[in-house]
Amino acid sequence: NAEYGKQWYQRRVRGFPITFLVFILFWGLYAIDRELVAPKRLDHIMDSVFNHLVHTYIIFWALAEPLFTSVTVAKKRQGLIVIALFALAYTVWAYIVFLNMGKWSYPILNILTDGQRVLFILVSYFLVVGIFLVTRAYHKRFGRIDDNAKKSQ
Repeated sequence: NAEYGKQWYQRRVRGFPITFLVFILFWGLYAIDRELVAPKRLDHIMDSVFNHLVHTYIIFWALAEPLFTSVTVAKKRQGLIVIALFALAYTVWAYIVFLNMGKWSYPILNILTDGQRVLFILVSYFLVVGIFLVTRAYHKRFGRIDDNAKKSQ
């Protein structure tokens, strides 16, 4: 199914790098100050097991998946465009939430100045681009590349 193939490609390009970005940012900020990403007042809503499922467990599957499934590795230019568009859309969404609710969707954004917030977003963007490039190499090295994909790369 062509539509399934497009969805799979989008998931492959965005999913792996975004998974790692979430893992790195969440646990990095959690180590600095838990209140920046998972305030204690929300423990009754999101317990520690669920927290680990969302922010840690996914890494194991993201690393294991290319070892067991055939993958189409994204061309570098196409992947970078997809990542940039996704990052822009996500940033716009975060600002829309802020403009409508008066609070940022992530507690860390509430304590940053405007300049720090822009810097945080830019660093996050460049981090996810770096992760995309590394995971692209990971897929090429360890993944079972689809034969049709080899011809187009």
